Amino acid sequence: MKQHTKSVAITGFVATIALLSFGAPRASADATVVHVDYSSVSVGYTAGGAGTGTFSVHDTSASVALAQTFDRLNPGVTLDRADIFNGIPGRGSFSMNFGGTLNAGAGLDNLSFVGAALRATDANTTMAAPSLLANFRNTAFGADADGIIYSNGVLTIHGMLETPAGNDSILFNPAGGAWTYSGRGDAGIPGGGADGANNQISVDASARSNYGTGVLALLEISLRAYADGTLITATNADELFAQAALHGGFGALDGDLKVDVVPAPGAALLGVLGLSVLGWAKRRLA
Repeated sequence: MKQHTKSVAITGFVATIALLSFGAPRASADATVVHVDYSSVSVGYTAGGAGTGTFSVHDTSASVALAQTFDRLNPGVTLDRADIFNGIPGRGSFSMNFGGTLNAGAGLDNLSFVGAALRATDANTTMAAPSLLANFRNTAFGADADGIIYSNGVLTIHGMLETPAGNDSILFNPAGGAWTYSGRGDAGIPGGGADGANNQISVDASARSNYGTGVLALLEISLRAYADGTLITATNADELFAQAALHGGFGALDGDLKVDVVPAPGAALLGVLGLSVLGWAKRRLA
């Protein structure tokens, strides 16, 4: 049965990232991690029957996208930043959707996503949309075999992002050049950050193809009741989705979706980490 708690997961992760980050030699000239935290997003799960259902995650007028870059070998230092606040004049806009079908296999801890994908764009950039495009698959997290955990009223889903067939990077640019992500008009950091441009994060054309793998660090949803109003009494994810089939599913408007895209060869660490160093921190910057 799934009885994992956030505190246990965080403690184990911090120890792992410390060992891997500070003990690993610099293997690439470009160690820049692209991190985006989408908060206050709409999440819906529609049950299609026993053991199956469809997830839909998308932005709303209240959603916020906090984009940052940092050095994976020195993750405590922000290199650049570009924040977007939907619905606030002068603070940009973005669109994001993530979805797929959840299936329950035989036994416990055997849930899986099928056909899941992430698509997002910052509407401030003139580059053709989307800015981020990736396929998704859930992966194990710690001792949890499928990385889908429900505990203390919170559902968390952990997994990997991969470049779709026919594309050369998760940082999508159909023209094949450099990648940029633009934020609101007043969120610059001193000196314009790593690329020297206020409110923008960038990856050079020569480096963009290195970003072929990433972590959907965390999809986090606080839940209280199913779609028909029945209070949720489940104690683990297997029970949650079994009960959801009887009550039509569930939804929330305050979901968090955290994404990291890591350049090769650093992406090899993702299978060990399963979560970004920034994944648990909500950076709601003024």
